[in-house]
Amino acid sequence: MFELEDTINLLCALIFLGGLRLTDRLDNLAFGVFLLRTAAVFLTNDVLFPVSYMPDQVGYVKCSMLWRGLDDGGWCVQRTSANVKTASAILGSFPLPFIISVRSLGLINIQLVVLFYLWLEQKRFLSPASKVFFLLYPSFALYSALAMRDTLIFIFMFFVLYQWFEGRWRWLALAWLWPLMLIKSQNALLAAVPILFQLVAGESRKRQIAATSVAFVGGIVGLLKLGMLDQLNKHRRSFYAEDGGIGSPPLLTADLSLPFSFLNGALGFLLNPLPWAAGMGFQFIQSLENIFMLGLCVVWWRRKALPHHVNNVVALKVFMVASFVLYGIVIFNYGTAARYRFPFVLLFILFADHMTEPRPKKVDAA
Repeated sequence: MFELEDTINLLCALIFLGGLRLTDRLDNLAFGVFLLRTAAVFLTNDVLFPVSYMPDQVGYVKCSMLWRGLDDGGWCVQRTSANVKTASAILGSFPLPFIISVRSLGLINIQLVVLFYLWLEQKRFLSPASKVFFLLYPSFALYSALAMRDTLIFIFMFFVLYQWFEGRWRWLALAWLWPLMLIKSQNALLAAVPILFQLVAGESRKRQIAATSVAFVGGIVGLLKLGMLDQLNKHRRSFYAEDGGIGSPPLLTADLSLPFSFLNGALGFLLNPLPWAAGMGFQFIQSLENIFMLGLCVVWWRRKALPHHVNNVVALKVFMVASFVLYGIVIFNYGTAARYRFPFVLLFILFADHMTEPRPKKVDAA
């Protein structure tokens, strides 16, 4: 059974949700979904799978407890990195009464998602379609119910892009990059891609084309002449070993196969595992979700940008492609890929929906 402290935490979360519903801050759909997502905190770890299936969670719990003075710190200090400690401090600062288990941090993550949803609704950022996607995206629902930093990473990345694309307080985008850098430096660098792209390209279509060309040529030069290819291969070997791989993975080589390796990596990051390569259970469900997500991404990719967001949509697409390529060529484990992928898919759908025109409805001939 669950600890008394986690039961008290659950009651606090339910009172919070109930208050939001009674004051009409949440409609019936959102209230029902968040109830189910709260229940998911107690139906994942040690029910659907053991905590050891995603052992990173233990580090976040230990470091969050240390932040609150509830742990001697030995495990956290010796076994976790600085970014895990920082993310744990942020989670540990959330005003939930107790942190004693992975379920405690899972409840904190769900409350962060609820608060973020309220902000999106207050800003009228969501359309009916993106609202349903935000609430029901399966990978988002799963990983936000666990004791990890992925929810924080998504929220910080969102505000970097939001402040930049909205254009009123762009300096705040740089401010949001700072905490993101502290908890996931790779994602901070990727979130900076649309910023750098637009700083170079400006509002000119011709400059956008020139900036894309320069970035492409610069990337090739960096890979071939500045040792970036060696760094990518280093990360490939590291992730391969962490995921239990034996020996060494196929290394990237500076020949004609390199562009195909990037394309294969990007598609693999989005689609793997494919249904015929997936096992039963989670992997097969994940493979079906991946195909559905590909279809959604294609639909939103093809939508026409609103006049004042044309350049922003181009920058968003550059961000999406760069993220999928870079993660796709270093990640081998399907579960790790799903965890790293969902923030990018969610960000793309939310912003593409916000910055493009809805497809016109077909009118039947009279």
